[in-house]
Formats: sequence, C-alpha cells, structure tokens
Amino acid sequence: MAYWILNKGMTILTLITFLILPYPSIAQGQYSSKVQRNQSRLSQVPIGSGVNTSAYRLGVGDRIRIDILGFPEYGGEYLIAPNGIIHLPWIEAISVLNLTQQELQEKITTQYAEILKRPFVTVTVTQVRPVTITITGEINHPGVYPIDLNIGLGAQPRFRYPTIPEVLTAAGGTTLSANLDEIQIHRSLSGNQKQVIPINLLQLLKTGGDMESLVLQDGDLVFVPTVETINLSYIPQVATLSFATPVDKPRNVTIIGEVATPGKYAIIGGESRSELRTGGLPTVSWAIRSAGGITQYADLRNITINRQTKTGKPINFNVNLWDFVQGKDLYQNTILQDGDTIIIRPVDSIDFEEAIEIGQTNLSPENIRVFIVGEKPNNLTGITREIRLPLNTPMNQALLAADGFIDRRVRQTSVDLVRVNRDGTVSKSQIFIDLSANLNDRTNPPLQDGDVIILSRSGLARFIDFVTTVDRVLTLVEPVREFANLLEILGYINNR
Repeated sequence: MAYWILNKGMTILTLITFLILPYPSIAQGQYSSKVQRNQSRLSQVPIGSGVNTSAYRLGVGDRIRIDILGFPEYGGEYLIAPNGIIHLPWIEAISVLNLTQQELQEKITTQYAEILKRPFVTVTVTQVRPVTITITGEINHPGVYPIDLNIGLGAQPRFRYPTIPEVLTAAGGTTLSANLDEIQIHRSLSGNQKQVIPINLLQLLKTGGDMESLVLQDGDLVFVPTVETINLSYIPQVATLSFATPVDKPRNVTIIGEVATPGKYAIIGGESRSELRTGGLPTVSWAIRSAGGITQYADLRNITINRQTKTGKPINFNVNLWDFVQGKDLYQNTILQDGDTIIIRPVDSIDFEEAIEIGQTNLSPENIRVFIVGEKPNNLTGITREIRLPLNTPMNQALLAADGFIDRRVRQTSVDLVRVNRDGTVSKSQIFIDLSANLNDRTNPPLQDGDVIILSRSGLARFIDFVTTVDRVLTLVEPVREFANLLEILGYINNR
C-alpha cells in the first residue's frame, strides 16, 4: 500500500512539474526556426507535381513521424495500421484515417495541451502508401490502378502525386473517341461530400494553365467521356499525345467493299523496316494498301468508317480520300482505331479523267494482270500472253504494249474483251479500236484485273490461211488419185 501511495505521488509530482515548468528561454528563436523548417519541409512532401500537400489525407500504409519539441521521447515513427489508430504516451489513442497532416497535428496538440504547457507538435509523412485511382471511359484498359508515390527514400524522402496523363498512360492510353476537353475527376471529400472537377486536358496541355488541377489524389475516379461527333482535324492532335494509344500497337480493322481483297487486317504504325508497318501512323490509306488497293469502281469521296466506343454505341463518319489525293485536305486520311470498319462503296459511274489519276496513286494495286490472246507474227496458232499494267490503264495502251498487235495478221479494227463481272458473271463485248480516242467505255475502256483481250485474224491472214490449207489438201489429194488409177488398172476397183 505504501508502495502504491509512493508511486502515485511520484506520478502527480511529475504532472505538476510539467504544468509549472516554464518553457526554456533558449529557444524561442531557435524553436521558431525549427517550426518554420518543419513546416517548410511539410509543405514540400510531394514534389515535382505542383500538388498542395496540405490536402493529402492519411490512410492505411502511410508512415508518419511525430515530433514534440522538447520531448523527443513522446514522439516517434508510426506505420498506420488497418484500424487507423496510433498510440502516444500520456494521451488517448488517436484515429488518423482521412486526416490531413495539419488536422492530425492539431488533434495531437489539443490532447497534449492538457498536460503540457504550449506543446509544439509537427507531423511529417516519411513514406506514403500507393494511391488508388479508378479510370473509366474512352481508355484502352479501364480499371483500378494503384500508383506508388515514393520517388526517394532516406533522410529526406520525396513523394510525387500522379497526374492525369500518367494514369492515362498506365491504363493503356486513350482511344481516338476520347473527348479530352471534358474529362471529369470525381473526388471524395470529408463528411461524405463529393466533388466533380471538369478538366479541359487538351487546353491545359497547350497553354499550361492551372497544371495543379492535373494532380490526382487517393480514391479519385477519372472519367474520359466519348466525343459526340468525330472531328478529323482533332484526331491527329489526340493520337500523337504521350498518353494516347501507342503508334506501334496493332489496330485490328475490317475493310469491305471496293478493294482487291476485303477482310480483316492488323495495321501497325511506327518506324520499322517491316512490311507490316507503315513507317508512320496507321491510316485509312495504309489499310487500303494492305487490302490490295481499291478497284476501279471505288468511290473515294464517300468512304464510311464505323468506330466502336467504350459506351457500346458506334460512331459513323465519312472521309473523302479524293480530297486527300488532290492535296486539299490531308486530315481526310485519318488515323484508325482498333476495331474500326472501313466501308468503300461503288461509284454510280466512272469519271474517266479521274480514273487515270487514281490509278497512279498508291491507293490502287501495284499493277493488274491483263491477258492477250491471239495472233503472233509468223505463227499460225494463237497464244496467250500476260502483261502487267496500272489500274485503269486504257485498252489502247495495253494493245500497244502487246507484242505483235501492229501486225498484218491481226485485225486492226476491233478486238473482243472478256471480263469477269463483280457479280461473278462473264461478259464478252466487241470493242472497235480507235487509237486516237481518249479513255471511254466504247472504244478505249479502262482495264481491270483479269481482263482478257482476244485479237482476231485480219482478212488477209484468213485468205493466206485458206490458200495454205487448200494447197495442203491438193498436195494430199494428187497421190490419192494416182493410187486409185493404179487400183483400177489392176482391176481391184471399178470407177464406172
């Protein structure tokens, strides 16, 4: 009992000493300097992102250091446990979850003020937990991402909050349907309050603006909305940003309609010698080239692209590659997105002047095959020759390129054109030759892959062949007559 009274008395005496002990006179100036240094260091905990560190809220996994000036034994370093409780000497347990450093500092100060005269408390975060950011919308890989903030350890640890571009990159980049002018940050505040922060990301990146608004906090949700309509001049801006879909990532696209080989293709951009890569951006023209080029019926003015979005609602828009070919609008050769479908419709009628120009672009096949069947000089039998020409080559040019057309044995007035039509049927038409004619349907039609031109014999060639045949027959008939006469003389046959 005496021991208990003695021990209790010592405790009371200690408390009285704390209460009446004047603050050391050394140190008012030194203390002020120390507090200023601590506060300065506190305000710089996360650096490199322009973030206001006073807004950082403590959570499970953070490591903090608590210093009470003059009483180092009451402070120390603490790892915030899942229950969020820390225990300090002589005061009640404190829940630190969702408190800022300043709020925790004030809470500790309030409790120690009951037993200490003017306690000076500083709270420093020495290691922060990974923050969790949720990303949804027009992003390649939506989901929840933990981001490590620690970029330095040791006596002066450093932290850095993630920015919107960094988390967009971590999520695989934005799609080409992303509306970067209207990004939203959904943020939870104290007291179950919610805040929605609109961000015009593209404008901020162009002008600099309030870059602090790009910094994210733990628990933020970043929503990237879908554009309502496609702006072709907008796409190159978003496609080349650091957080866009990487250029060398394959884009699986489908191309149907007036191309040589419709189907699905993987379009890959990026600098490479591989024949699969464009050496630049994955565009509509590259997809057309991958499909073997357009046919002569392709309507370059009205190509439709069907683009899937993360909302599930597709966006349809048109591009005019004729304007691109003419150099009037380079944006028409737009960049493709994974899952795009390109639809190339047929023209109502062929513009023959444009047909020749289109045939000389890389949107057309490298060449088409045309077969020439007919006479060859000094040869009595027909042969088949294959020649390769640009798409929409005029027939006159093909005839002049065919060895032996200008020959006396070949009819110069007309040829037969055999063609496999788009519906699978085969047609044969007689074309009357006019070597001075421009490209037209009747006398100088544009050729397409697989056409067969049949060269007929001239009248002179037929007459020569007839004379030659008669001569051969007569040559054979004369011996037969002589043999018959011999048989008659011998009495084997009777001609009467």
